[in-house]
Amino acid sequence: MTKNCIVCQTKLVGRDGRKFCSDACRIEHHNQLNRSGGRFVRMINERLRKNHRILCELNCEGITKTNRASLVIRGFDFNLITMIERSSNGENYFYIYDQGYRMFDNEHYLLVKRE
Repeated sequence: MTKNCIVCQTKLVGRDGRKFCSDACRIEHHNQLNRSGGRFVRMINERLRKNHRILCELNCEGITKTNRASLVIRGFDFNLITMIERSSNGENYFYIYDQGYRMFDNEHYLLVKRE
C-alpha cells in the first residue's frame, strides 16, 4: 500500500510512518492546525504570552516580590490565567503556564516559578 503526503498528496518514498513529503508540507500542516483556532483564540494566546513574558521579566530569581503598579504599567492582564493552585495554607496562586503570583495585600504580589 502506498501512502501520500497529507498536505499535497505526493507519493511518499522512504521510511514507514512518514506523513509529509517535505519540510515545507510539514510546516504548512502545522500552520493550518494553529490557524484553525480563529482570531479569538490567537488573541487570548497573545495576551497569555504577554502576561507570561511580564512575569518572567520581573521574576528572574524564581521567587520575588513586586507591586501592582509594576505589573499594570507593563500591561499585565489579571483576568487571564492558565491555572489556580491552592497552597497547603489555603493561599491561591494564579499561574500563567509556569509563572505564578499570589497577592499578599492589595498592592503587593509574590511572584513564583513552578519547577
